[in-house]
Amino acid sequence: MIKLNTPYHVAEENVTVTFTEVKNGAITGTYPNATLTGTLEGNVLSATFHNTAVNAVGLIELTFNENGFEGKWKNGLEPGPMRGKWNGECISEGGESPLPATLTPDQLKWIETKDSWDYEEAPKEWLDSKDFILVAMKKDESILEYVSENLKNDKELILAAVSNNGAALQYASDKCKDEKELVLAALSTDGSALEYASERLKEDREVVLAAVSNNGNAIEYAPDTFKADKDIVSAAVLNEGCSLEYVSEEFKNDKSIVMLAVSNNGYSLQNASDKLKEDKEIVMAALSTYGSALEYASEKLRNDKEVVIASLANDAKALEYASENLRRDKEVLEAAIKNDASLAYLLNENLSEEQKQCLEEGVTLEDFDEEYQGGDDGKVAWMKDRNFVLEALRQDARILKHASTELKADRELVLEAIKHDINAIDYADDDLRWNPDIRAARIIRYFKGNENITITDDDFKIFVVKSDAYDPIEIIENFLFKVEYILLKYRKDEFEKFCKRITDFVNSNHECFWLLQLVHTVIRKCEIWDVSIHEEANEIFFRFDISFEPSIEFETYFNDSEINSSWEDCKWTSNADEEGLYFSEFIMEKTGMEWDKESWDDAKFYNHAISRIWVGIINYSLRFLNEGFDEENGGICLHSVVQEYYEPIQDSGNACYGINTFRIIAEYLLEISKNDYDLNETDRDDLEEFNGWQFDLNKVAHNIFNRDLFECEYIGATEFAKNKLKK
Repeated sequence: MIKLNTPYHVAEENVTVTFTEVKNGAITGTYPNATLTGTLEGNVLSATFHNTAVNAVGLIELTFNENGFEGKWKNGLEPGPMRGKWNGECISEGGESPLPATLTPDQLKWIETKDSWDYEEAPKEWLDSKDFILVAMKKDESILEYVSENLKNDKELILAAVSNNGAALQYASDKCKDEKELVLAALSTDGSALEYASERLKEDREVVLAAVSNNGNAIEYAPDTFKADKDIVSAAVLNEGCSLEYVSEEFKNDKSIVMLAVSNNGYSLQNASDKLKEDKEIVMAALSTYGSALEYASEKLRNDKEVVIASLANDAKALEYASENLRRDKEVLEAAIKNDASLAYLLNENLSEEQKQCLEEGVTLEDFDEEYQGGDDGKVAWMKDRNFVLEALRQDARILKHASTELKADRELVLEAIKHDINAIDYADDDLRWNPDIRAARIIRYFKGNENITITDDDFKIFVVKSDAYDPIEIIENFLFKVEYILLKYRKDEFEKFCKRITDFVNSNHECFWLLQLVHTVIRKCEIWDVSIHEEANEIFFRFDISFEPSIEFETYFNDSEINSSWEDCKWTSNADEEGLYFSEFIMEKTGMEWDKESWDDAKFYNHAISRIWVGIINYSLRFLNEGFDEENGGICLHSVVQEYYEPIQDSGNACYGINTFRIIAEYLLEISKNDYDLNETDRDDLEEFNGWQFDLNKVAHNIFNRDLFECEYIGATEFAKNKLKK
């Protein structure tokens, strides 16, 4: 894996190269008299390099491993075999430099809590402190705008800023903007920083070439002489085809230049000369990267069937740019439909012209909701027309919700809806909704047609692996679909091994206890499609023992004295703290984690948060079951968790992590569906919203606490533990 901001030694040339990530996602490497810029896919960096020492430009490909990278390169920007070697060895673990000891607590707090624009109000002596600004710029280089004139002229400080954000060059002194080393460093991270370079350096060919090699559109800021320089123009359009807009008119009519541009980005065809817009080879190259570039082709080529079909293979929407004659051609329409099944209505002879017009304009679920029709039947009547519904749900599968009862029980229609949106199954007739074959088809669709669905060690490990790409909702859905598929096909031996593995996994990772409840919700559902499978699967599941007691492991409850009709006074507490804490504070205290983004990125912390909230709600609720549970208390409990868990996280700038955690509790463990409790317009004042979940607290409390939620049938945390211990 690539290590950013860490030096690598390249033995072939005895140089050191350091890689940084530009804000647009590109990776830039800098080394003496040279830069390389490209994109990273997996562990492979494909880039262009520019070496000013030998005036060379070429292609390079680096494959990173744990100790360094193996590379190969070639001169010139044309594709071809790589011939050179360029291997690097990581010579340092890198990492952040320690904070200067001179910074005061007030300065550190300012850096942590303030945004860049706040620095305009910072004490003047701080804005003239190099140590303070160097640390502050690690958070946002744009604070350079507010530093003292003295620091704007400090070469070391400017280099630190532009090496991470080239656009920061705009805030440097005129003297620094005329320093070639500083400008090249800025251009290595953002080619468009050429705009801020001195007029003298904008006349420097090496500088301009470095800029356009990083961002082709930077040629906009180059003098006209370079806009007429073929090598400069070639580098620009090779990097960004749309930079063709800024080059001299002669190159907009140069076939080799325009070919480079449209091959990079077909949209750039709009800036080609009229002559080349009539060139079939140029147009076909443009269409290969951007089908709707057909809009900019000549009228003659928009009436060329081969050209139009080529555009449709890339983008079915290009049909609107074809000649009127070809828009009615069957072969052309078939090509469009092949790319976009929602256009099948174009060849459906059973539809009225009014229905086709409606489909052409595009349809959504709301178009067929009687509430949106103002009392007029209008399109609502079409929901009984099988031909229309079949075509409409290809544009928005949710339309199945408003289809007639008969059509909701139509197997072919339901399968077609699922093909476009697996969640459309929620609107199908109950018999089809729980039909094993339909549910299996839905899962196969989720896995892109793969029927060889198994649960691997990685499906467990992902729950405890720290990753910047960690998406708990996606991981859970993936996991649950696999469990459900095994049960649908009832691969008994595989399911038994799975139950043993997940029990062992939870015994080793107690914070993942909630996963057992997650699996049990799937087992419970299989009773709907096969009672015998449910009974046997349930027996297998409880055959394996957990080695700890969750009610003790995650002991959490409310203080009796703090429960009243207002959720604002409800606080979570432990035996050791009778004062009570906000639940968010309680979690942080128990897990010993700092309130920062790094902690929230940790998958282990997600698990702690989920298990603690879930078990806390269950334990709190169980205390009232034998005393006649008050629905209002249930609402207070749930709402308190939402408010106290969400708002502090939102204030910290990490709201998405709290949202995901609560969604898992609500949607996957308590099975509260999004928008299930939407109130009508007259009750809006009573509506409490939480990131798309709209709650009427009494309805929520009634739904959760009056449906035997905590009986073994729908097993809660404490009851789950008791069952395990009994076994």
